[in-house]
Amino acid sequence: AIAAIVASGIHPVAGIGLVLVYNVAFVSPLLALIAARRLAGARMVAKLDATGDWLRERAPVILAALLAVAGVAVAAVGLARLGK
Repeated sequence: AIAAIVASGIHPVAGIGLVLVYNVAFVSPLLALIAARRLAGARMVAKLDATGDWLRERAPVILAALLAVAGVAVAAVGLARLGK
């Protein structure tokens, strides 16, 4: 992300703002999970643990599907631009 911001040629102050937005967007779900785990009690911890178990079981398939969709999208954009 930093390389893309630097290469974009925008003002450095705007670039710092974009890096901050990127970092907040990356960290906020993690902070939300930590807060939910600490504040919501045993029921939420059980739900989070169950969700984590579900994700650990299915993560390889989910990741493969997401990467396949992203690959098809990138290839479609590339082919569309190649035809211009």
